Amino acid sequence: MQDLDAWLAYIEQIHAKPIDMGLDRLRQVANRLELPKLGKWVVSVAGTNGKGSSCRFLEVLALQQGLKVGRYSSPHFERFNERVCLQAQPVSDSLLVQAFARVEQARAEISLSYFEFTTLAAFVVFAEQQLDVVILEVGLGGRLDAVNLVDADCAILVSVALDHQDFLGDDLNGIAAEKIGIARPAAPLFIGETKALEVLERAEQLTGSQVYRKGVDFGCRDGQFFWPQGSCPAFDSQLPQENLPAVLAAWASSPWALEVSQELQQALAVASLPGRMQTVRFQRASVLLDVAHNPHAAERLAGHLKNRPGPFAMVFSALADKDIAGIVRPFADLDCSWHLLPLAGPRGLTVAELAQQVQMPTMHLYDNLAPALQSACQPGAQVVVFGSFMTVSEAMAWLNQDKISRA
Repeated sequence: MQDLDAWLAYIEQIHAKPIDMGLDRLRQVANRLELPKLGKWVVSVAGTNGKGSSCRFLEVLALQQGLKVGRYSSPHFERFNERVCLQAQPVSDSLLVQAFARVEQARAEISLSYFEFTTLAAFVVFAEQQLDVVILEVGLGGRLDAVNLVDADCAILVSVALDHQDFLGDDLNGIAAEKIGIARPAAPLFIGETKALEVLERAEQLTGSQVYRKGVDFGCRDGQFFWPQGSCPAFDSQLPQENLPAVLAAWASSPWALEVSQELQQALAVASLPGRMQTVRFQRASVLLDVAHNPHAAERLAGHLKNRPGPFAMVFSALADKDIAGIVRPFADLDCSWHLLPLAGPRGLTVAELAQQVQMPTMHLYDNLAPALQSACQPGAQVVVFGSFMTVSEAMAWLNQDKISRA
């Protein structure tokens, strides 16, 4: 097959479970591929929230030093290629097709899930590029995630909160234990989570890593970002600022120097990612897109909105296995109208089921996204599209299509 979409459709069919935690099958195929080390310095990033922004900050640091960098993340918004980036640009269809063909030949009789297959393909792409830096965003948990097949030179844990309880459980210590599974003996582990979790207090003993903790070894104090053997004046950033100290501390452990020049500060300050506190104009409305899909992320989004004038038109949907009441609770004190829509698929909810859990005073129900956005985007409106990645992705496509149709 030479068509990327055909490959992706095929990969979705070849394994019985969409999510199948474990590394045994993956390791067998990786051994057959005989992949070399993916880059001179490999860093893995885990956490409930903040992984994507941390990976983007690391990418900016590498690019500012003129290094060759690869970044792997998931999910994507518009094109699968967004998951595998070289020099901050999505790779071509042809590179992915070649990598898929190699994985398919190597796996033979071994069944791989969609995420396992595509993760191995990303590794194939990186291994052929002679990269300086490889940045790997952990998909789910840590210890049993496909990304953890790689022995990273450095690990970052940015946060621990409840999400994906069907796979990780309801205990924060248990979730933390899964996430610090990305650490390797003698390699540095930077912990950005400040909750007093027993597992994190014992991280050195459990992982054998050299552990650095936010608020102790790195962080922000008296208007300064600080890290081992360094500091700089704190500065605002478009992406969540609370992740910057861990990223700076991790980079200081790399083979390259960390000198926070004005040029680097500016690059970090304006770094952005699709769907993360992303504001676009639509006709005469302001639309904020954010993938907050658990209570921890929703609290951060609500805190951001409290600094802006309301009212807000909240366009929202979420999967059935999410804590929907916990997600909407942080917005209870804000002046909001809620525009609700269903999600398709086995993990989706009907709009009536969603409304029953949202339970806000002003709710409008829709069969799909287009009428919800059309209704919310009145002249001068402050619109917030959040919840599922699928909702934000569909909103991006709809907003862009409208711009194309009016061009």
